[in-house]
Amino acid sequence: GNRGYKPNPRLARVLDVLFILHAEHEMNCSTAAAMHLASSGVDVYTALAGAVGALYGPLHGGANEAVLKMLNEIGEVDNIPDFIEGVKNRKRKMSGFGHRVYKNYDPRAKVIKKLAEEVFSIVGRDPLIEGAVAIIARNTEGNVLSGGTKRIQTSEAEEAAFLAVEMAVI
Repeated sequence: GNRGYKPNPRLARVLDVLFILHAEHEMNCSTAAAMHLASSGVDVYTALAGAVGALYGPLHGGANEAVLKMLNEIGEVDNIPDFIEGVKNRKRKMSGFGHRVYKNYDPRAKVIKKLAEEVFSIVGRDPLIEGAVAIIARNTEGNVLSGGTKRIQTSEAEEAAFLAVEMAVI
């Protein structure tokens, strides 16, 4: 390893906050997994490994991966209208809109956005972020999937868009 490496203190603080937001997020799947494992008497490393395994599932934290794949597929912001048309025609899938618990807004998103801007001021913006922000902006104008009749919840899209923050920090 690099013994002379010193992490950027601002980025380290952001990563701490992001980890707390993920860990202290009500009784979700990964939290329950850690609690169940710990109650069996395993060591803390095993309990945390189980929690990470649960977080990896496609119906939990792994859902962010589908959003990142979608953003990679879209590529440039100019490709968004064609992508959305494909979603409307059921040729493509829109990932990251909707949440089982948060029907209006994920309260973590506001904090994550603020942290993201702090990280971007240090490391720059990932092009995937621009695509996610553009999709979210279209959503605030009306549900892109229902012809603009209602706004849909963007929790996972926002969280996944700013997952790049975590990648940049790490």
